[in-house]
Amino acid sequence: MISLMELACHEAIRAALPAGQTSVGFEVHVFHKAPAHFGQAVVATGTLLETNGRKLTFAVECHCGETLIGEGTHRRAVIQLPAS
Repeated sequence: MISLMELACHEAIRAALPAGQTSVGFEVHVFHKAPAHFGQAVVATGTLLETNGRKLTFAVECHCGETLIGEGTHRRAVIQLPAS
C-alpha cells in the first residue's frame, strides 16, 4: 500500500518537473484502515498539500472499491538527476 501511495505522488508531479529532475520519498505517515483481499484492485491517490522549497507534502489515500483502506501523509524532495 505504501509503495502505491509513493508512486501516486511521484506520478502526480512528474510531468511538472523540469528535465533532469525527479522526486524521491523521504517520509511516510500512514494508517491502515481496512483490509484489501487478495486479487482486489487497490487505487492510490496523492494530493499535493504544501511546497517548501524542494520539499513537497502530500495527502495520500488508498481505496478498495468504496472502502478507504489507508490514509496519511507522504513527503518527497525534488532532486537533480546526475548528468548522463
